[in-house]
Amino acid sequence: QLKSTLLNAFLQEEEIGERRQRLQLAEQLPQGWFGELLMDEVEEPMAELAAVLAPWLAPEPQTLEVAIVLPQGCLQGWLVVREGRLILHKPGHLHGRDFLLAWIQHLCLSLSAESGMSQETLLFDMEMSWRLRPVPASDARAWLGELVASWAEGMTRPLPLFPKSAWAWINSYDKEADLDKAQKAAQNAFND
Repeated sequence: QLKSTLLNAFLQEEEIGERRQRLQLAEQLPQGWFGELLMDEVEEPMAELAAVLAPWLAPEPQTLEVAIVLPQGCLQGWLVVREGRLILHKPGHLHGRDFLLAWIQHLCLSLSAESGMSQETLLFDMEMSWRLRPVPASDARAWLGELVASWAEGMTRPLPLFPKSAWAWINSYDKEADLDKAQKAAQNAFND
């Protein structure tokens, strides 16, 4: 929560000294020296993330209606886009569940975007950024249908879906291309 508050303060170009004082008064920071240490530790990474995000968040946000008819029913909602892009960020580290949610939103963007829209999804965390390129509507509809069907099945019985373990496997394999190490990383993530 502290990271999110600080990130928003930097994005809104608030005076950080005043923000520190308000956090202290609201008892959202440890008292005294410990609060200062915590702020010193968190402040710089949030300022850096805000600097990366600011140009992408500068364009005026637009609300895009999602109304996608699938065999399982109608998927409805809203996405906030900027110049046709979905901008997602987290003031920490993105995990498997975050990427799964981003993928679902990206597929919805691909099916709901008006012509001429970028249809990209950009994801940011404290260390990295990712870009999801536009997906053809036919592929997006098929993949979204599979995900919704899996969700519907999961509402009737437990499914073997482990996004945290899967993400640990992908990260490990991406770094070293070693199947045994990737399997071990996935097992460790599952057991955490």
